[in-house]
Amino acid sequence: EAASAYKGRKIAVLNFANNHSIGGAPYSAGAQEESLCRCSTLLPCLEACESTFYQPHRDAFDKGLLDNYGNSDIIYTPNVTVFKTDESEPKLLDENDWYNVDVITCAAPEVGYSYKSNLNSILVNRITR
Repeated sequence: EAASAYKGRKIAVLNFANNHSIGGAPYSAGAQEESLCRCSTLLPCLEACESTFYQPHRDAFDKGLLDNYGNSDIIYTPNVTVFKTDESEPKLLDENDWYNVDVITCAAPEVGYSYKSNLNSILVNRITR
């Protein structure tokens, strides 16, 4: 929604998701990634990365190579079209109000399981990336 103020300009948004679940729960939850997937063309783009991005991260987690903090791997998705409002029940925008954003998907640490003292540096690293 904030990116709509830059309609017609090159803009990127950060999808601070996770690296093992595609789109979160876009049809029921209200977190940031779910909202992005509900109001834009992002979800099918992320689904196209299942075998090359999400499954390898799930495999690494299962083998103990990744913890709940994930890692700094990213997916860059250019020209994602936003075509709905960002509400609990999104409404289709008038086609003249549609706009494109580039989306950078990078895992947010799942801190509910544990807390690491270097959390701030992890977040800064991911945002910088």
